[in-house]
Amino acid sequence: MIKPQRADDTFDDDPIEPAAGPARSRQLLRELLDRWYWIPLFIIAGVGCAMYYLSKAIPEYSSVSTLLIKQQTSGVLSKDQPEEMDMRSVEAMNTVAERLKRMKFLETVATRDDVRSIPGIVPLAPDWLPMWAAAWTGGDERKGQASRAVPEPAVLAGMIASRMTVSVRRGTRLLDIQVRHPVPAAAAVIADAVASEYVKEMTSNRAGGRSASIEVLSLKSEEARRVLQSAQGALNSYVRALATHEQLEAKEREFAELKRRYLPKHPKMIACDGQVKELQRRFLEEFDTAISTGPDQDYWKTVSLPETGESGEAARLGRARQAMLARTAVLKSEIQSQEVVFNSILTKMGETDVNQGSVESEIEISSEAMVPVSPVSPVPMKTMVTGGGLGAAIGLALAFLLAKLDSRFHTVMQLEEMTGLPVFAAMPQLPARALKKVMESSHKEGSGHERKWAASVVFRKALADTSFAEMFRVLRASVSMIGNPAE
Repeated sequence: MIKPQRADDTFDDDPIEPAAGPARSRQLLRELLDRWYWIPLFIIAGVGCAMYYLSKAIPEYSSVSTLLIKQQTSGVLSKDQPEEMDMRSVEAMNTVAERLKRMKFLETVATRDDVRSIPGIVPLAPDWLPMWAAAWTGGDERKGQASRAVPEPAVLAGMIASRMTVSVRRGTRLLDIQVRHPVPAAAAVIADAVASEYVKEMTSNRAGGRSASIEVLSLKSEEARRVLQSAQGALNSYVRALATHEQLEAKEREFAELKRRYLPKHPKMIACDGQVKELQRRFLEEFDTAISTGPDQDYWKTVSLPETGESGEAARLGRARQAMLARTAVLKSEIQSQEVVFNSILTKMGETDVNQGSVESEIEISSEAMVPVSPVSPVPMKTMVTGGGLGAAIGLALAFLLAKLDSRFHTVMQLEEMTGLPVFAAMPQLPARALKKVMESSHKEGSGHERKWAASVVFRKALADTSFAEMFRVLRASVSMIGNPAE
């Protein structure tokens, strides 16, 4: 029942508060359902685009070559120096993987004859235009470019880098080198070339390092040999002086023993004293000869000794004895240490020389790449599902956008929910063709008065049984049920 309008009711233009919450959600859902046709339309379009992509895309084949990274290598006689990286760590494995992607290394791979001789090593880009447009874009000319020359190594290395993926197998020391290429044989050859070239590089670096070690050891051994020979030659120059000095010390001990038993004028004291002085004289002569003409004379130029003479003979003798003993002690210690160094160098050289004949690479090829028989890209089912899913998403988004942009009322329920007011009647839209048809019928069958009706008058006799006229009757009944507003 429709509530009557009171006399004090006003018809001011109050703002209409839109519905909120669940009502608005239901309204939006109805609007989306009213535009459901956009979703299947775009699904069909997405599937069609996917089919077109599949017809134009160039299939790609994948081939994998696997490298085994060793923890360390050992020689025949001794172990090599510790590795710079612990290959058990993930960081070390990732470092090796990144080293495989170096452009300088890939340029070396690109210079290999087995890589450059692969037919179609540089694939053509797909032609996404329809076949009928080939004449406009030069598509026929592109087909003849398949046999063009192989580019420079730098360009080919960039192509290899874009088609190569290096991954570490979890929990292992295995590196997978995956290459994708439209030519199956090219994928396998490039993957094997990258693996073998890296093994060759690491083996060469290791052998070169050992050769460098032998060269350094040779230089050190020659240096130690020169120092040892120089020290031995210098020590040999003091042999006679040292022998005389030993005799002098023995005679001095004998003189000291006689001194405790005899007086200075005793014949034995006089004879022993003469022998001591003779040995002192001989020692000074041999000492002067050694420091002036021997191989160690450069050292004595930096040492100050008392001048010879009657007053300085005893002082010179004492200083000479001390200096010679100190110098020979230094030379003996230097000879001993240099002999140890020289012998250790010779031992290391022998071990390195033997190890050189048994160079073992840190990396070896675990499994070679195989020529693939089926493409890995594109995947028809995945492409079709992706195209349909994108089409459905675009269709739903478009339906939602149109629903948000549409500000019209489409149903009576929607109008009542949005305004909160009752609706007396809903007048259907009268198409212009129907009105024209009614007018033509009125001219033929109606009276002259009806033929004089204006075109804007829609109440025709022919419309009496239509839903358009029925809704006006409903409106009249609804208005009549309101009653007299004044009562």
